[in-house]
Amino acid sequence: EREGERERGRKSSPGPCWLFRASNRFVSPDDLVMWTRRAATAGLLGRWPKEWGSRTPASSSRSRWCTRQCKASGSSTSYAFQRLSGPKMEETARAIEGIRVQEFQGSRYVRPQTVSYDLEGTARTWDMIKSMGSVAVVLYHRDLDSVVLVRQFRPPVWASQIPESGGGEVPGLEAGFTYELCAGLIDKSGLTPAEIAREEIAEECGYEVALGSIARVTTYTHATAHLGSREDIFYAEIDESMRNGEGGGLSADGEAIEVLALPLRQAREFVLDPAYPKSAALIMGIQWLVGEREKKDAAASS
Repeated sequence: EREGERERGRKSSPGPCWLFRASNRFVSPDDLVMWTRRAATAGLLGRWPKEWGSRTPASSSRSRWCTRQCKASGSSTSYAFQRLSGPKMEETARAIEGIRVQEFQGSRYVRPQTVSYDLEGTARTWDMIKSMGSVAVVLYHRDLDSVVLVRQFRPPVWASQIPESGGGEVPGLEAGFTYELCAGLIDKSGLTPAEIAREEIAEECGYEVALGSIARVTTYTHATAHLGSREDIFYAEIDESMRNGEGGGLSADGEAIEVLALPLRQAREFVLDPAYPKSAALIMGIQWLVGEREKKDAAASS
């Protein structure tokens, strides 16, 4: 955004808050105030200062407040995300109501268990959660020279940030939105992991990919201390000629997935930026992709 401002000959405005780092367009100070205000109303950002009332605040006041919101994210980097499809994060946040944490009610997806065993004559137990395996896909968008990510609300990520003592503030809903690879559970009998990956690409991202063009990258083990389930990571390339829908996930299954494109030139910095909650598969997958592209470029130049 700052580069765009220089091209337009405009004076640099205050750093954008985290909500606008997902935008790929210039945001004027007045637009920033308007959208920050809407985000504050939706509970996505810090409270709108009461002293501003219902009128547009003075430039100096709004600049200081927006700058504080940017600093609160913990990152000084703006990423040139391009939104491709799916419901916007702020729309999903507004639609969430009555969120609370309660005792486990049973589920077909996870099952708490305790493993008992003897170690050198001493009885031991280990608590775990039985879960299904899964797949994730590193998607490279050829037209945009970008990696395709999904952003969605993850209740466990939000709930894990609630203070254990019961005191302190309950986190805002923005704390539960994470950046991930397109992914899904291996919960359909008769389908191979690659076939499930193909379905997830269509459902979540809206692209039709030939099964033969989906390549396995690796398999890793989730949260070894309490899950131990495995996830297969695949790779596929897409372009806009392959679009077959809007993506966004299956609303009947409670999915509300926003699809974003991150320029590959910013990918390595993004995966190491702690201000953006992200999955382990995303970190591994993007690092692998960047490494492969660098090897390809080096071979081409030699």
